[in-house]
Amino acid sequence: MKRIFISYSRRDKQFATRLAQSLTNNGADVWIDMEDIPAGVKWSTAIQQGLKTCDIMLVIVSPDAMQSTNVEDEWQYYLDRGKPILPILWRPADMHFQLNRIQYIDFHSQSYETALRQLVDEMQRQGIDIEETVQAVPPVVQAPRPVATPPTVSSQPPLARPRSNRGLSIAIGAGVVIIIAAVVVVVLLNVLPSQQQNAQNTEVALLNAGLTQTAAERQLELEASQTAIAYRDQIAATAEAIKLTETAAAAIPSPDQAVLDYYALINQHAYYTSYALLTERFRTERSPSQAEYESFWLTVTTVVVESPAILSQTSDRASVQCTLTFNMNTGSSLRYTQQLEMIYDSTTGHWLIDATVTTRI
Repeated sequence: MKRIFISYSRRDKQFATRLAQSLTNNGADVWIDMEDIPAGVKWSTAIQQGLKTCDIMLVIVSPDAMQSTNVEDEWQYYLDRGKPILPILWRPADMHFQLNRIQYIDFHSQSYETALRQLVDEMQRQGIDIEETVQAVPPVVQAPRPVATPPTVSSQPPLARPRSNRGLSIAIGAGVVIIIAAVVVVVLLNVLPSQQQNAQNTEVALLNAGLTQTAAERQLELEASQTAIAYRDQIAATAEAIKLTETAAAAIPSPDQAVLDYYALINQHAYYTSYALLTERFRTERSPSQAEYESFWLTVTTVVVESPAILSQTSDRASVQCTLTFNMNTGSSLRYTQQLEMIYDSTTGHWLIDATVTTRI
C-alpha cells in the first residue's frame, strides 16, 4: 500500500490531525510526525525516514507553512526526487511559485466534507488505495473546564464550562409544574364537595325508591369505589404530565453555555460548524457567504469570552451579554462588550445567533 506523508506548520496541527484521521478512517496509510515518531528517536532522523518511506506528500498550505523552513525543506525534498506532491489549501497564503503550479485541493472556501471527497478522488487517481466511502472526522472539541475568576486574557481558546443545572430553563419548567399542581388542587377541592353532595343525593334517591337500607349502602359503596378509581387515574395522569414537563425543560441547553461553545469553535478554526449556528437573517445582514465569514475570523488568533450572563430568556428566545477579548494576528488585543440575541432551534437542539450589538471598551 502506498504511504502518505503530511507536511504542516505547528499552527495548523489541529487541522493536520483531523485530516490524517479522516484519511486513516478511509483505509489510507498516513505518516504524520506527531504520531509516528517513537520515543527516544531524534526528530530529524524520524522525518528523514518518513520522507523516504512515503510515496506522496500532502502539503497543508497556510501563511505559517509558507514561512516555515522545515515545511519547505520537506516538499523541496520530494520535488528534487520527482515524488508527487498535493497542496492542501487550508488558510489563504502567498503560495511558493513551485507549489503554485500544482493543482491544489481547496479546504478553505468549501466544506470539509466536499474537499475531503475531492482529495480522496485525486489520490485514487494517483494510485493511492482508499475506500470509496468517505468518512469525515468532526472538528475536535476539547474537554470543558471552568472559566477563570476573575477573568483574564489568555492566548488559549476558551473552553466550554460545565454547568450543574440549566438555570432559567429549569426555572421555567418548575413554574409550569407549579401551575399544573395548582390546577389539580383546585379541581379536587371543587370535585370532592360535589361528589359528597352527589352521594347524599344518591342515598336519598335509593331510599325513596324503596330499597332496603343494606341495598342502598352497597350501591353507595360501589359508587365510592368507582370514584376512588377515577381519582387515582387522574392523579397518575397528572404526575406523568409533571414528569414530562420537567424532562422537556431540563433538555433545553443554556444559552450562555451556547455562547461559550460558539467561540470555542471559532478558536478551533471550525468555521464551517460555527457558521451553521447563525440564523439566516444574521447571515444575510452580516456574513452573506462562508468565505467572507472565514476571511474575517482568519485575522483573529483567539477570542477570550468572559462572564457570559443571561439577560432574558423564554422557551425559544434569549439575550446573553458577555465581554470579549480579540487577540489579533497583528499582535494587538481588542476588548468589547457584546449582547447576543439568540433563537432556540428545536429541530437541531441548538441556540442560534440572530443578532449582536458590540461596543468597544
